[in-house]
Amino acid sequence: MKEGKAQGKGIYYWNDGEKYMGEWEKGKAEGKGFYFYLNGSKYEGDWKEGKKEGKGIFYYYDGEAYDGEWKNDKFEGKGKYYYINGDIYEGEWKEDKKNGKGILYDENKKIIYDGDFKKDKFDGKGIKYFENGNKLYEGDWKDGKMDGKGILYNENGNKLYEGDWKENKGDGSGILYNENGNKLYEGDFKEGIENGKGIEYYENGNKKYEGDFKKEKLDGKGIEYFENGNKKYEGDFKKEKLDGKGIKYFENGNKSYEGDWKNGKENGYGIEYYENGNKSYEGNWKNGKAEGKGIEYYENGNKKYEGNWKNGKEKGKGKFYDENGNEIN
Repeated sequence: MKEGKAQGKGIYYWNDGEKYMGEWEKGKAEGKGFYFYLNGSKYEGDWKEGKKEGKGIFYYYDGEAYDGEWKNDKFEGKGKYYYINGDIYEGEWKEDKKNGKGILYDENKKIIYDGDFKKDKFDGKGIKYFENGNKLYEGDWKDGKMDGKGILYNENGNKLYEGDWKENKGDGSGILYNENGNKLYEGDFKEGIENGKGIEYYENGNKKYEGDFKKEKLDGKGIEYFENGNKKYEGDFKKEKLDGKGIKYFENGNKSYEGDWKNGKENGYGIEYYENGNKSYEGNWKNGKAEGKGIEYYENGNKKYEGNWKNGKEKGKGKFYDENGNEIN
């Protein structure tokens, strides 16, 4: 004792059964010492002015432990934490929370995550791994979620998505890949689905569709392509269906139909063509069939019938012609 205060080495017992054994200065734990808690937890390490500060190990009653640096009774600096499930964190701490650079390991000492932490959560740059050691995600994190720029992989190491993220979902510009690593879609995303301008691809790498998307569906202006790269349709879409103005093509590149569409069918005014490029029918349509006024043509370009139509058939007033263009009485 010195001036009535504990000094040097000694043991102090609290009324609740806890005790401190170690060095003292001016009545406070200072230097090296052990603290035994009533619940079975224990601390072994450095003290300063009655608080854990410096290097020390805290053994929790449930089997977990922290081994590292302390400041003002809290984990602060570099340290290693051993979880009861076998996971281990090794890295930087601030005020009892994982904060800064660190690595999280599983019970088999395989890396789960390697990167930045903030207040116990993945935050900043980091890589998360599959159990087989391959990357699961590499990029930006915020508040424990994928947020910013990043790449998502499958277990085989192929990319699944590369681009912008927001709260664990693709949001902004990105590229979606299939399991083999080939592009499926490149463009705008919102809340994890295709939304905005984008391009869909066939397995062979050729474009399948380029244009507007809304909630994962073709919606707005766009161009559909055959697998050989030629245009299939160019025009307006609504909820995946041809709707508005548009041109449909044969696989050889010639027009098949040009005009108005509704709910995926010819509706309004339009021109249908033969595969050789000559007109087949020009006039009004309803639900994919000729309806109203219209002209039907032979494949050689001459008129075949001009007049009224109903449900795809000549009905009402009209004129018929032979293949040479002569009117049939």
